[in-house]
Amino acid sequence: MTKIQLLTTLLALFIFAMLGACSNEDYPEPDVFKVTPDLRTRINTGIKMASRTEKRLFNETFNSFLHKCDEMGSENTPYQYMETEEYADLKKLILSSSPATCYLLMDRYLKRNPPFFSFILNDLIETAYPNTADKIANRMKSLTTVQETMELFPQVCLEIWLDEIESR
Repeated sequence: MTKIQLLTTLLALFIFAMLGACSNEDYPEPDVFKVTPDLRTRINTGIKMASRTEKRLFNETFNSFLHKCDEMGSENTPYQYMETEEYADLKKLILSSSPATCYLLMDRYLKRNPPFFSFILNDLIETAYPNTADKIANRMKSLTTVQETMELFPQVCLEIWLDEIESR
């Protein structure tokens, strides 16, 4: 082998070693909805407040709901997905857990999975944080639902929701 081939091989091995050392948590999937870095930092800080148990339980419950949605197929409406037992479990978890689970939910929302996530947030905000729904409506000076506002102005809605969570 020539020196160039040897250096190229060593460089390739080094790159593979570095790629293998990177954890998935260090490089999360990108957000679909773009928000200001300040808002993203607030959400990330809130996520760090969640215990490992809370994160694990949230991920299990949320993934169970997504799996059920996949089983049902894409021809159903968001309301049909939200009538499932898995959604009831997710809603019960959000309503009974610490506010840190809301940060986990916001993070999932920004990644836009599932595509009808704004319906879920509308239901959860109106149930768990009715004052937040009113504040969003007042701020937007509209009669639209939280779901419609989340679709159009996610930055504003998340800021109001974060303010509400952090003030409790």
